[in-house]
Amino acid sequence: MKRLRLSAQIFILVASMIVLTLGVAFLLFDYQLKENLERAQGERVMGLAAVLADRSDIRRALEATPIVHDAGSALRQHIEVLRERLGVDFITVMDRDHLRLTHPDPNEVGRHFRGGDEGPALAGESYVSRSEGTLGVSIRGFAPVRAADGQVIGAVATGVTLSRVGLLLAEKRQVVLLGTLLLMLVGGLGAWWLARYIKRILLGFEPHQISQWVQERQALLASLHEGVLAIDAGGELSLINPAARELLAPVGAAPATGVPAATLAQLFGDGTPAINQRLTLNGRALIVNRVQIRARARPRRRGRGGATDSAADGGRRASTRPAAAAAW
Repeated sequence: MKRLRLSAQIFILVASMIVLTLGVAFLLFDYQLKENLERAQGERVMGLAAVLADRSDIRRALEATPIVHDAGSALRQHIEVLRERLGVDFITVMDRDHLRLTHPDPNEVGRHFRGGDEGPALAGESYVSRSEGTLGVSIRGFAPVRAADGQVIGAVATGVTLSRVGLLLAEKRQVVLLGTLLLMLVGGLGAWWLARYIKRILLGFEPHQISQWVQERQALLASLHEGVLAIDAGGELSLINPAARELLAPVGAAPATGVPAATLAQLFGDGTPAINQRLTLNGRALIVNRVQIRARARPRRRGRGGATDSAADGGRRASTRPAAAAAW
C-alpha cells in the first residue's frame, strides 16, 4: 500500500480536528439557541396574555349573563385580527367552566379547552406551559381575567406552536451554520498552510526518508577512518564521528568525549575553506580539509534514501558565519 505523505497526514489530522470541534460547538450552540428561543417565546406569550387579560371587552364578555360562545361574535373577530398582527398561533379566552369564547378554528368555540394545563390560570396564576392542544404541541402563556372586585372570572391563553418556533430556529440556525462552514474553510486553509510549512522545514523529505538517511549517515561516518566534524552557524559542534574522537585525543589517551572550544577554533578558524592544510594538535600531525555548508531552499534528491547534496545550517540562511565541516 502506498505510504501517505506527511503533509497529507498533517492536513487530514488538523482539518479533522477542526471539523470535529466546530461540529460539536455547532450542536451545543444549536441546543442553546433552541432553549433560549423557546424561553423567549414563552416570556412573550405570557406577557401578551397578561396584557389581553386587562382588556375591557374581554372582561365584559366574561361578565355577561349568559356568556356568549359564538364563533361570529365581535370579540372573536377582534381577537383574530389581533392574533394575526402579533404573529401567534392562538389567543383563547375561556370562562370559569373552561369553555372557549375565542379560537382560530370556529368549530372549537364553545368547546372545552384542551391541554389540561389551564387550571392554575383559573385559580389566579400567570405562567408558561407546554402542552398539546387542537393545533398541536405549543408553548402557552396563561393569565387570569379578574373582575373589578378582583374575582377570577376567566383566563386568557396565548401560544405559539413548536412548528412556528422551528421556523424561527431554522432562520437563526442558517446564519450559525454559514458561520460554522466559513470557520471550517478558514481552518482547512490553515491546516493546508501548516502542512506546507512543515514540509518546507523538512526540506521536502518524508519522515521515513529522514530516518533512513540518518541511519545511513551514521553507518557511513562510523566506517570512515578519517575524522569528520561539523559545526553550526553558532560555532557549536553538531557532528563528530568515532575516528575524529580518536584523532583529537592526546597520544596514548582514550578517545575524547568532547571537543574543547580552542580545538574547534584551530580546526575551523574563521570558516574559510581549506584543502590539505597541515595542523598539529595534541602531538598529532593532521591534514585538514575544510568546507562551508549552506542551506538550499529546494534540495536535489538522489538515491533511495532521499539523500541530498546540501545540509542545513540550523535554519539561519543569512549568516555571516556559515556552518562548516572539517575532515582529515
